[in-house]
Amino acid sequence: MHKRFTRSTLLAISFILLLLISVYVGLFLYIKHMQTLTADLNEKVEFEEQSRSQETALKLLAKNIKPDLATLSTFVVSSENEGDITFIKSLETLGAQQSVALRIVSAAEIDQDIFKTVTFQVTIEGGWLQVLRTIDLIESLPYKISQKQLTMNLIDNPGKKMGRQWRAALVFTVVKEGKTEAK
Repeated sequence: MHKRFTRSTLLAISFILLLLISVYVGLFLYIKHMQTLTADLNEKVEFEEQSRSQETALKLLAKNIKPDLATLSTFVVSSENEGDITFIKSLETLGAQQSVALRIVSAAEIDQDIFKTVTFQVTIEGGWLQVLRTIDLIESLPYKISQKQLTMNLIDNPGKKMGRQWRAALVFTVVKEGKTEAK
């Protein structure tokens, strides 16, 4: 036999189904919200771990390059006049050590995009090997030096018993510390 559902029974069943659907949707949304929170917390923890790892790596790198920082400061001529004088004295000392006549003809400071350079024009007079050795030593100085031009000439020495003398005209630039100022 068939039982007929009454209106109140259908309403009760409908209410129960709506309640179950609401609970199901509510749980689904709650679970999704909890997953989002968990993912956010995981990202935050991962970010903090990466930050600590990077900080440790930077501290180790800083410790390892500390000796090189002292050398780096000698790579450029100091922006103060004492730096220019020190560089010029090192050129003069180098010439005296190689037994050549080294003369600084000119020095001009040039503003670049990021840094300044000083262009030097020097002449070096002496024997062939001494002149070449002096040029090599200038290029080997602990500065960022770029050779621009080199001209070698044989000097006429009548009556002198020194042998053949050579004159080198050398133009080079050296990086100078400091940024250019906005104009």
